[in-house]
Amino acid sequence: MSGRGSRSKYVAHDNNRDGYGLALALTRNVLGGFMYWKPTVMHDLHESANFLYVSTGTGPYNAELDALTIDIDEWHNLAHEEVTQLTKRGMPGVWTHAFYTGWAANYLFWIANTRNSLGRFYETLGNRGADTMERTIRPSSTATRWYRPNPPLEKVTWSIRNNTNYMQSGVLVALKYVADNGDEFLDNFYLRGARAIERGKTEAPYAWVIPRDQSRPLATENLVDLLMTQGLEVHVADEDLSWSEGGPDGDVERSAPEGSYIVRLDQPYRTLALVLLGVQQFPRDEDPPYDDTGWTLPFLHQVDAYRVDEPAIFSARMTLTGEPLGVEGELEGRGRNFYLVNNTTDDNFAVFRFRLRDVRMLAAEADFEAGGRSYAAGSYVIPREGNPEDLPDRLSRVGGSRIGSQCERCSGRARCGDS
Repeated sequence: MSGRGSRSKYVAHDNNRDGYGLALALTRNVLGGFMYWKPTVMHDLHESANFLYVSTGTGPYNAELDALTIDIDEWHNLAHEEVTQLTKRGMPGVWTHAFYTGWAANYLFWIANTRNSLGRFYETLGNRGADTMERTIRPSSTATRWYRPNPPLEKVTWSIRNNTNYMQSGVLVALKYVADNGDEFLDNFYLRGARAIERGKTEAPYAWVIPRDQSRPLATENLVDLLMTQGLEVHVADEDLSWSEGGPDGDVERSAPEGSYIVRLDQPYRTLALVLLGVQQFPRDEDPPYDDTGWTLPFLHQVDAYRVDEPAIFSARMTLTGEPLGVEGELEGRGRNFYLVNNTTDDNFAVFRFRLRDVRMLAAEADFEAGGRSYAAGSYVIPREGNPEDLPDRLSRVGGSRIGSQCERCSGRARCGDS
């Protein structure tokens, strides 16, 4: 499949780096296809490099990858087979190794690497258009190296046809190699899943807990929905949770109420959970990285998620959930003078304002209390005076529709004030 970064009508975004947020339909469709077919190898076609780079990587590889992905040399065996077979057929400039590190997991083909399959990609020389033209290749790319024994020509007449021919020839070699060694690829796919389940039972961390009652309820919902869309198993706690967390000043006692979310790590996609939820530590003594080095999703969503290093978490009563979550907005009372909407800082707090663009609202300039509740600066103060008579009904009807995993409900609860 082709995953070259592109820009759509509405999103100026490189779709090859949408593997964490799944913001684009292209990414979600590729993920859906992967989850349906469970391929042992996923191959992504890119441009541009001189003439054909077949992926392995220099490292450091992502720290959460199973050693079976790296140590058994599936990447390297496939790459060396392609370099050898295409060189035998008189195709210069086919090489591997010295291009990317293998640390960042946000690429399209990492849909496979984080789910026990093998993800790989090509980079192929491209032109600015479909025209045939003479290309001069930079000297650094035409030098002979151990990983590039038959380097690109210094000058070449190149077209999109050459680009396609190189990729197609490489893919045919790769398909044959995987077919000839299909039992081995399938066995390794199975072993990585089985090892993930076993390691989740015997090695810390054992789970992540995401408390349900947080200051950003929609961000919490969206994060958990995103994890499930990614294919992770998420449980809901049927009782209050408590555990100890080690810290620099000793153990810290943690707790989360009934209804909180538990991402157990004794599941086949343990690697994916570690990649998305854990804190990344890029090795200090390594060469500069090819791409992102940190992306911990709870930090990005501003949601609390706690690593649990105690296996006792498995003894807690919990129920597996596969349904999208819901944090319903709620209108309390009829508002004698004002309605108040607490500023949770959820993204949809702004959506609420735009959905009611013709409703007169004020924004609180400081924290305040009303009716026994606390409200943050920026909260909406909606007066009855000067607004339509059907204001309560309109407030109740705001939102409710969903686009992908993004909930477009009212952020927070609209509450009555007596001021």
